[in-house]
Amino acid sequence: MRRLNKSNKAIQSKILAFPSACKFLQLVGFDFTKNLDVVELTDYRKDILSASIEALELHIKNHGGQVQSTTAKFDPYKSSISTTDFNSMKVPVSKEGPIDTYDPSAVQTEIQKI
Repeated sequence: MRRLNKSNKAIQSKILAFPSACKFLQLVGFDFTKNLDVVELTDYRKDILSASIEALELHIKNHGGQVQSTTAKFDPYKSSISTTDFNSMKVPVSKEGPIDTYDPSAVQTEIQKI
């Protein structure tokens, strides 16, 4: 679930201070009443969110503004940072064979060899 902390100064000054911004968030699935401390995305529907973003972009362009389109790329549930690279961990090996990295004395012995 995506949340916006209502006590965050940036959220207060850039979103909550503007009734139209709050209404837009409600239209795309954010709930302002469920939790007193946060605004939560409780009803995520990608089609409605994408159509709403496209409408905003068109409105900005019609008034002479420029917008870098985000419609195709935006997904609030997609992780922006991946901490998994799916590479298998290499097992340290000495002349005697694999080192038991769970045995502190074996690791210490290998460190002393270096």
